[in-house]
Amino acid sequence: MTGKTIALWTARILLAAVFLFASSGKLMSQPEAIAGFEKLGAPWLRWVVGACELAGGIGILLPQTAALAALCLALLMIGAMASHVLVLGVASIAPAVVAFALSAWVAFELRRTRTA
Repeated sequence: MTGKTIALWTARILLAAVFLFASSGKLMSQPEAIAGFEKLGAPWLRWVVGACELAGGIGILLPQTAALAALCLALLMIGAMASHVLVLGVASIAPAVVAFALSAWVAFELRRTRTA
């Protein structure tokens, strides 16, 4: 295994853990998640984001779907960052920025990955 392969797998496992944990709060109706999406004015969006985080957290671990999952998670984090800048406040934007950067890097590195 090369250093880059180890780094990619480490990033993928870390992202999976982060997004699976984040999805659990939304899908299990934790009060913080409910309050955040109510502040956005779209409480129903909590379910959509939670499902996307769950799918991405699983998909990023599967070699066949890892590149697409990483890209989708990066796009999801763009929405999260926009939500923080526009409504929720930038004080808590750091996790979304880090998750975006890591997801985008994984997507970029795996962009040519194809399985038959």
